[in-house]
Amino acid sequence: MPQILAAYIKSNRSKCKKCQKFIIPDGVKLGVNISDRNGYKRIDWFHEQCFGKIQMWGVRELDVQDIEQLADGDRKRILSKLELILFQKNG
Repeated sequence: MPQILAAYIKSNRSKCKKCQKFIIPDGVKLGVNISDRNGYKRIDWFHEQCFGKIQMWGVRELDVQDIEQLADGDRKRILSKLELILFQKNG
């Protein structure tokens, strides 16, 4: 099952896997920890607004890694967004 991650953006080296634009340091980025069929692990990072249903494929419950490191308002906003996506997906 994929693991969802949340983190503050510290540099502009990450590219969003959906829109392919650099994720500039101004907020929260969301990631999915993925293992490919060869056993290699990677994190696909997304802008908060680019993260959607397709990234939640295989996720059955919300367990967001490092969510406790976000400020209270950011944490609530991210969890609400992810809960809505999960609800719509499992609808």
